This record gives sequence, C-alpha cells and structure tokens, in this order.
Amino acid sequence: MVVIPKKAMRYLILFIIFLTVLNGCERDKEMDTTGVVIEKKGCYPDSYLIQIVGGNMADRSFICPENTQISTNLNCTNAVFIHLPDELAIAGKRIRFVHTGNEISCLSSTGAPAHITVKSLRAD
Repeated sequence: MVVIPKKAMRYLILFIIFLTVLNGCERDKEMDTTGVVIEKKGCYPDSYLIQIVGGNMADRSFICPENTQISTNLNCTNAVFIHLPDELAIAGKRIRFVHTGNEISCLSSTGAPAHITVKSLRAD
C-alpha cells in the first residue's frame, strides 16, 4: 500500500480541482467550414476555387448574403478562393478549414468569391 503525505494529497486535490475548472470553462469554438475543391483559379498561383457545402451560410462572415444578384453558379454566396498545398489541390477533394481573414482580390466583380486566409486546413 502506498501512503501519500497529507501535503502532497492537498496539492493533488488542488491540481484535480484546477483541471476540472479549466476543462469546464467555456472556450471559443472555432467554426469549421467544409468545402469541395473545384479548380485552380483566382489571383494567386496556388489559389483554388472552393465550393462551400453544408452548414449555415449566414454564420460565415466571408460569404455574401443569399439575396445578392449573381449570374454565375459559384460566387460570393457559396464559394471562396484558398491557397492550397499540393496534397489537397485535387478537384473533387473535400476539405475543412477555419477562416482567419480576407485577402486582396484581383477580381473586379463584386460578386466574385472572396480570397481568404485559413488555418486548420485538412482533408475531410
């Protein structure tokens, strides 16, 4: 049988309480977005057109409102341009990412998909 000194037991209990409180704290949940790689396109040599699939589009700050008058199928209401590494730059591949910001676009159309920066980029 192992005997734990009272002082060590107090520290152990405090540590367990600390971990419990830390685990229970409300953390900001990053919103993953799922998309499908369509084709190499956009303003940068490594940018690809990504069609956004699933989820609530209204929750995505980089998507323009559904009521925007657009004449193309893939536009600012349902697609973005993202820099992709070679292993994810495959037409039809599903990916997941977290939006971190917007980039400057060379496209003149206001209805064109936004060029965005992302993190947590991975295959879905």
